Amino acid sequence: MWLEGLTLIAVIVYAGIAWWQGCLTRKSIENTGKQFQIDQRPYIWDSNVTDPTNVKIEAGQKMWININLINFGRAPALSARGVAKIFIGTNGMHDADDWFAALGEKALPDDPNDTGIVVPPGIPSGDITAKSAFGGGGYFTPMSDRVLTQDDVNYILHSNENIAIVVHIQYFDAYGTRYWSNFCLSRFDTGTYPHCRKHNEIH
Repeated sequence: MWLEGLTLIAVIVYAGIAWWQGCLTRKSIENTGKQFQIDQRPYIWDSNVTDPTNVKIEAGQKMWININLINFGRAPALSARGVAKIFIGTNGMHDADDWFAALGEKALPDDPNDTGIVVPPGIPSGDITAKSAFGGGGYFTPMSDRVLTQDDVNYILHSNENIAIVVHIQYFDAYGTRYWSNFCLSRFDTGTYPHCRKHNEIH
């Protein structure tokens, strides 16, 4: 009788150990999968190089700039689309603060007319052909709300950090996980477009 009792205890202990090992194995596989997804995720950022021919600062026209998007990750960025704006004047950075605060972390509203583009990993975007804000190869074109006056043009060209070019890009990986990149550019009177002191983040 005691032998049967010991056998039963041994079977229960073995079953418990096997169950615990199974849990550890499943957890390990799950963690490995999550880590793989993180390692392989897309990371969209700007090229940090602005060709003067890709900027329009002219009286009687809205200001616009073509920003070349690059995916520094290992997987394609799917359904990439975004919103952007150019704020001009001494309150530009404050306006940028309010703009990003209003966006928060929520997803962009669905737009049946703009399903986004695919940005391949490690390949700079190509020519500008799309009808939407995105170009066919991954350019994005922020634009000012208003037409520039000659005073606006003189102000932009001959002062430093007088504008805030703000961009919010949303994209997904193959698992359907949503990511987004925020960046902000300003301008020096030398014609260069450095990143602002804040609002440059990848999530």
